[in-house]
Amino acid sequence: MNGTGGRIFASVFSDYTRENMESQRRRSLAAFSGKIFQKTAKSKICSILAAVSLALKWRLWYDYDMQYDMAKGKGRFVQ
Repeated sequence: MNGTGGRIFASVFSDYTRENMESQRRRSLAAFSGKIFQKTAKSKICSILAAVSLALKWRLWYDYDMQYDMAKGKGRFVQ
């Protein structure tokens, strides 16, 4: 029991510690990637909302400009 038992215990303990550290690393990596996903999703939602807002403004401007051209008698696509 003197040498062998101690080595077996140390081996089992180091295997347990290694597994525990690996599982903690996996959990923290998953949490970190989840945070990145949340930040990316938030920024994409913000950029989508900004793009929609810009597209609506552009559409309003285009319609207004088109009506102005039609009223003046010059078509938008007339050469």
